[in-house]
This record gives sequence, C-alpha cells and structure tokens, in this order.
Amino acid sequence: DITLGVHFKIEKGWHIYSSTMDGNVGPIPTSFSFVPSKQYKLHGRVGEKLAKSKYEGMWGIDVKYFSKRAEFKQRIKLLSGEPFNVRATVNYMLCDEAQCLPPRDLSLLFKVEP
Repeated sequence: DITLGVHFKIEKGWHIYSSTMDGNVGPIPTSFSFVPSKQYKLHGRVGEKLAKSKYEGMWGIDVKYFSKRAEFKQRIKLLSGEPFNVRATVNYMLCDEAQCLPPRDLSLLFKVEP
C-alpha cells in the first residue's frame, strides 16, 4: 500500500469544507473521485487532518472547515509492479465570511513508481 497526499494552501480569509461534512445540509463538502484502474485499488476512504469546527449562521449548522492549509490522504493497494498514473478529481467550495464561490473541480495526477 502507498498513500497519496493532496495539500491545499488557502489564502487568508478563505476556507474550504471538510470531506466528512453531510452534503445534504449546509455547504458542499470537499470530495474526491478517482478514475478506476486495474493497477490499483482504493484502500479505505479519503482521510484528512483535523478540521476546525464552528457554528455558521449562513447555514444554520456547525461546519467543519480548513483555513490556511488543508491536507487529504488516500491509501491505495498496488495491483501492478509497473509505474503508472492515478488520475483523480477534487471538488471543493471556497468561502469567506460574506460569500461562497461556486464549487470548483481540480484535476489531480499522481505518478506511482512501485
């Protein structure tokens, strides 16, 4: 198994939401989708460093979020001894105290050298 890591540097005053948030209530949580491959298998769910939590009146709930930095990790089980790429997309929403920008997709590429 190996671990793939994604690190966000977030500009001052902005934040993104935890991947563990309930997507049916409140802001859109950060989410990842990995392109299936015969060369690897996902092992578990995306993990993250501890998010902050606070009540946000805009949503009427407690939210989990990251400011300044966010780190996410996904473990994969190697099914190949050859080098390969893992392709993924992360969807996230940036907000500040007054507004939220529309959700964005960011393409990710991990080069794996077993």
